[in-house]
Amino acid sequence: MKIDISDIRGDIGAFKEVHLTKEDVDVQLKGRDIEIENPVEMDLQVINTDESFLVTGTIDLYLAVKCSRCLKPFEMAVEAKVEEEVSKDRVEVGQLTTIDIEDEVIDSIMLAVPMKPVCDDECAGLCPSCGINLNFEDCDCFMHTVDPRLAKLEELLDND
Repeated sequence: MKIDISDIRGDIGAFKEVHLTKEDVDVQLKGRDIEIENPVEMDLQVINTDESFLVTGTIDLYLAVKCSRCLKPFEMAVEAKVEEEVSKDRVEVGQLTTIDIEDEVIDSIMLAVPMKPVCDDECAGLCPSCGINLNFEDCDCFMHTVDPRLAKLEELLDND
């Protein structure tokens, strides 16, 4: 993902607003069953500072994930914030003067992905005993188990 900075390269304090649409963003989230649905939309601002280029903005994308409670696949919208400095040593000079921000974009996406995505805040999940999806039906499993070391305390609650 390269941004042309030819017009702001020589002027400290100059900025450029950029809108990018990327179809093939490949983020490897180790051990997680998550896919990025295309396209990824980026609204970025690049500011020429004294020693670097400051890249700020937002990345809007959709993720195909599984609910961490009921394992139902669903699509979730994610907005990742970007605020990264790109060293002037990384400027690529050719026909155009560009900076490559792919690593910064991938880092921002990885930080924005929730640890435990849920399909709905009210998701009841799966029964730990029989595996029935509790969002659609109830089961007759006994859910209340007490640590045997605390069983005497439960007797105090039963007397009330």
